[in-house]
Amino acid sequence: SVCKQYLDDIWLVDESDIKKAMRLLFTKYRMVVEGSGAISIASLISAREAISAARHVGVLISGSNIDLNTFVINSNMSM
Repeated sequence: SVCKQYLDDIWLVDESDIKKAMRLLFTKYRMVVEGSGAISIASLISAREAISAARHVGVLISGSNIDLNTFVINSNMSM
């Protein structure tokens, strides 16, 4: 399959790492991203040690289809 051919690893992330990723993207880059769009960054947070040894890492960030109130609640940010 294509995944077996091009991927070395797959990581699972938990909700707390997704929320951290949403906060990071907003506070550092001013990007409002829904949880599913921040999963790639959440994987970098949760697998930091494994990734630091990699030569190349590709990350996609997508999904700004979230209203402000939901974003604030899901990212644990205050207004």
